[in-house]
Amino acid sequence: MSDQVVAESGTARSTENRRGTTTIARRVFEKVAAQVAGEVSAAGGTSGGFLGIGTRRDLDAKPEVDVTLTGDGAVVSVRCGVRYPASLRATTDEVRQNVTTRLQELTGVNVDRVDIQVAWLSRTQSPGPRPR
Repeated sequence: MSDQVVAESGTARSTENRRGTTTIARRVFEKVAAQVAGEVSAAGGTSGGFLGIGTRRDLDAKPEVDVTLTGDGAVVSVRCGVRYPASLRATTDEVRQNVTTRLQELTGVNVDRVDIQVAWLSRTQSPGPRPR
């Protein structure tokens, strides 16, 4: 397992040799994956707290993501909450599709698998963004 993956440019071989390669660190890949997983409105993460104490469920927060990079692809694990009464199957299918498609578009890396853990359900509407 590696902490980096090389994105393929998808261009002709002669152009690729002139342009070089792009290397994406695992942590960067995780941040991009969390962002695209959070694009699904019925899924969210946790926010606030310190070392896991005092965290709260927040549908506006990005889900937790862990990525395992292989030689030419990635396995993504997402831990999120879901707005109830949204369909768990439909929501997780949407998260899985969005993560797979958007990561491929944004990074050029193939996503081999997306595992999703639904950690909580929220029966209330999201309060919206917090004032800064």
